[in-house]
Amino acid sequence: MAREYPSLSRPKSFGDRLLEAGLITRTQLDAALDQQETSTERRHRLGRILVELGFLTEADLTQMLSVHFGLPVARFSLLEADARALQCIPAGVARRYRALPCRIVEGVLMVAVAEALAPAVVHELQVLSGLPTLTYVASEADVEAGLLKHYGPPSTYMSQLRNLVDTLDQLADHREQLAGLVAEAERETRDLEDDDRLRRALEQLCRDSDAVVRALTVITTSPQEPSPPLRLAALPGRPDVRDGVKDRDSHVT
Repeated sequence: MAREYPSLSRPKSFGDRLLEAGLITRTQLDAALDQQETSTERRHRLGRILVELGFLTEADLTQMLSVHFGLPVARFSLLEADARALQCIPAGVARRYRALPCRIVEGVLMVAVAEALAPAVVHELQVLSGLPTLTYVASEADVEAGLLKHYGPPSTYMSQLRNLVDTLDQLADHREQLAGLVAEAERETRDLEDDDRLRRALEQLCRDSDAVVRALTVITTSPQEPSPPLRLAALPGRPDVRDGVKDRDSHVT
C-alpha cells in the first residue's frame, strides 16, 4: 500500500519534493537529472527515469505526483473503463494527451492521466465530451495499458508522425531555453563563450536536431524501397544530411 505524504506549503520542483519525502537521495536525483538532460525523448520525465533506474517505486511515484500536481489518485480500475466514458474522447486525442476517460459520475467525466494536463487541454476534453471533466493521477504503465486495451494500438504511420511532432516540440522547448540564456547574458552584458550552461544547451540542441532527422528519415523511407533523399540544410558545425539512410547511418548518432 502506498504511503501518504503531506502536501507541501510552497512551490518546489518534483525532485525537491522527492528529496524532502525521503524517497530518494541527492546522488540518485543527480543521476536521473543527468540522464534526463541527455535524453532525446520529450516524454522522458524525471519520475519515470527514477523508476527505470530502480530508485523509486510506481506506487510512490503516483502518490507524489498527486501531491505535486494537487490531483487525486485514481482509485478506479483503468482496465474496466465505462463504455460511455470512452466514447466521449476520440482515440487519437486520448493517445495524444495520455488521457483515459474512465467514468461518468453525476454528469462529470473522470479521466486518468499520468501527469497534469494544461488547462487548455482539460478545456478541449470538456468541449469534446460536453461534460465537466476532472483528472486523476494514475501510473504511466496503467494509463498506457488502459489506452491499449480500450482504443487499440495506433497505426505505425501515426505513431511515427506523433514521434516527429513530439521531437519538434522538444526542439522548440530547448530553443526557448537557449533564447532565455542569451537574453539574460545580454541584460547583464556578459559573454557566454565559456559558459557551461550554453555548452549544455547547444549540445542538447544538436541531439534534438539529430532526433528530428532520424524521425523524418523513418517517415520518408519505405522499408521496401531505397531511401529518397532528405533535403535538409546542414546545421552549423553538423553533418549535411542529404542522402537518406546512408548518410543517417554514417553521420547521425
